[in-house]
Amino acid sequence: MTESTGTNRSGEGWSVWHHFAVLAVLGMGLLIAVHLFSGQEPPDDGFWPLLRDALRAVPASLYPILPVLAGLAVGPPRPRRGIMRSAVALILVTTGIMLVTDLTAPAAPTPGPQEAAIGETTEIISRRVHNFGEGNSIQTLISEWRTGFEGVNELRRAYPRDHPRPRVAFALARASLMALPAILVGIVLGMSAWLEERVSFSRLSDERVARLVVAWLVVPLSYWGVTTWVYDAHAASVFTGEPLLLILVPFVPFLLMAAIGWRTASRAMRRMSSGASTRP
Repeated sequence: MTESTGTNRSGEGWSVWHHFAVLAVLGMGLLIAVHLFSGQEPPDDGFWPLLRDALRAVPASLYPILPVLAGLAVGPPRPRRGIMRSAVALILVTTGIMLVTDLTAPAAPTPGPQEAAIGETTEIISRRVHNFGEGNSIQTLISEWRTGFEGVNELRRAYPRDHPRPRVAFALARASLMALPAILVGIVLGMSAWLEERVSFSRLSDERVARLVVAWLVVPLSYWGVTTWVYDAHAASVFTGEPLLLILVPFVPFLLMAAIGWRTASRAMRRMSSGASTRP
C-alpha cells in the first residue's frame, strides 16, 4: 500500500503545528473582521486607526480561545510516535502565550460607563464587562497576596469594582483557564487513541473525517462545559459566601478525563513503540 498513513514521526509532528498555525491565522482573521465590522463608524482620520485598534485587541481576544485551537490542532493527526512530544510542546507554547498575554494585560478589566458596582442583579451584565479574555490575573493575585487578601472574605450584595473579593474571584477564574490547553489536548489525544485501537476504517479519508468530527465536537463541548461551570461558580463564590476556591472545582472532572486521555494515549504509544498492534 502506497497511501500515506502518517507514520512518519516528523510528518506527524509538523502536522500538529501546521493545523495549529492555520487555526491561529483563521482565528486572528475572524477576530479582526469582527472588530472591524461590528457596527463601529470609521474614524475621521481613516480606516487605519480602526485596524490598529483591532490588532491591539487580538491578544486579549485570543487568550480564552487558544486552548480550543490547541485541542483542535491535535485532533486530526493519527496517534503515532512523536505526536505526544508535539502535543506537550504545543501545550507549553500555548500556555506560555497565555501567560505572557496575561502579564502584559491591564491590571483589571475596563468597566462600562454605567457599571460602577457588581451586584447579584447585575451579575449577568457584569459577566460581559468582566470578560475572562481581559484583565490581568497573575499580578492581581500577587498584589492581593501581599496585602494578606484583606477584605476577600467580606460578603456584600453589591461590590465596588475595586473590592478585593470580586477582584480575586475574577483573577482565579481567568488564571484557571491556563489549565485548559493540557485538559483539552489530553481529552482529544485519548479519543484519538481510542479510535485508533477500537475502530477500523476502510479508507484513510474516512478516518481523517472521523478524527476531525470528533475533535470539533469534543473540544468545543468540553470548553463550553468547563467555562460555563466556572462562570456559575464565579457568581456563586462572590455573592453566596462560598469559598473562592469553589471556582476551581469545575476543573476536577475535566482533569480526570484529561488524565485518562493522556494515559490511554501513552499506553497506545508504548504499544506502537514495541511493534504491537493497537487494534484487537
